[in-house]
Amino acid sequence: MEDSVEEVLVTHIGEVVQIMAGPFAGLDGLVKASGPRVLLAIDIGERQLDVEMDLDWISAAAVENRPVIELAEPALQSRAKGA
Repeated sequence: MEDSVEEVLVTHIGEVVQIMAGPFAGLDGLVKASGPRVLLAIDIGERQLDVEMDLDWISAAAVENRPVIELAEPALQSRAKGA
C-alpha cells in the first residue's frame, strides 16, 4: 500500500501570496487572516477589496522586489520619510 503525502500551504498574516484560480487569478493578495480559508486584501486600482477564498486557490510563491504597501501621493511619501 502506497502512502500519499498531501502538501498543505501554510500562510501567515502579512504574507503576500499570488492568486492562482478564480476571478482574481494573477493578482497578489496580502493575507489578513488564515485558517481553512484565507482572507486576502487585494488592491484593484485605487480600491482595496477583502476576499475570502480556499487555500488551494493561492500560491505562497515569493513575490520579489514588490513592496507590500505603496504610498500613492508624493506628499505622503515625503511625510513617511520624515521630511
